Amino acid sequence: MKTKKNAENMPESTVKPDVIKLKKKKDVEGLIKALGDWDSQRDAATALGEIGDKTAVPALIESLFSTFGEKRRSIFAEALRKIGDKTTVPTLVKALKDGDERVRCDAAAALGVIGDKAAVPALIEAIKDRTESVRCSATKGLGEIGDGAAVPALAEALRNDEEENVRWNAAKALGKIGEAGVPALVEALKYEKWEARHDASQVLLNPHREFSSANLAEIAGKDAVPTLIKALKDVQWSVRYNAAMILGEIGDERAIPPLIEALKDNVTCNAAKEALDKIQGRK
Repeated sequence: MKTKKNAENMPESTVKPDVIKLKKKKDVEGLIKALGDWDSQRDAATALGEIGDKTAVPALIESLFSTFGEKRRSIFAEALRKIGDKTTVPTLVKALKDGDERVRCDAAAALGVIGDKAAVPALIEAIKDRTESVRCSATKGLGEIGDGAAVPALAEALRNDEEENVRWNAAKALGKIGEAGVPALVEALKYEKWEARHDASQVLLNPHREFSSANLAEIAGKDAVPTLIKALKDVQWSVRYNAAMILGEIGDERAIPPLIEALKDNVTCNAAKEALDKIQGRK
């Protein structure tokens, strides 16, 4: 006669951790063990972060560096941030020099999520890493931390990095930094690489607050108008289009004559018209 299997007579390795029960009991040791179960580790890491027991830090760091998938790694990084143990930052900073590029990439991402400004110098250095993915993670991390001290390094990456993904992430990071980063984005409208000019203009336009919760065009303000007017003549159509839209957001009447001229541009005429309507509507 067949017998019904249950948790008691199943092999120990097949018994799934009851993360909800472990969390309710604040069983940190049990939750740390649950990090070893692929199906349970996300919930276990979240629970450990909410409990906030610092004894979980070593296991969370180990999991951070042994798990594939950016979204999953961010769970461990977020748990470390919630626990708030400052000792994690030196460990992660040290990992930025690891020989394994995935470890360096994960460390940069985790430092961004944790958000401690003490990591900024190391992340600035990581922008020079030989591997594109690490440079991308470093620029993202600096954007998450939001320290204005990173602006020169991010502007340099936007201007000169050989990889478009790095330049794009540098532009977005400048946007996330906000007020301190906006002048660098305006200056980037003059860069030689059209891709960099496009990236800067796209972030400054910040459609639907996609790159920053702040109104970046408003922060750029009247000081940016002469540069944006010149950008209406850019050889790249997307830069011209974005410049017109940004001028509309700023609302400076100095932009009216060049925007009227831009109506002759078949590609950007709609943006110019919308911008003119906004400026003239404010009179």
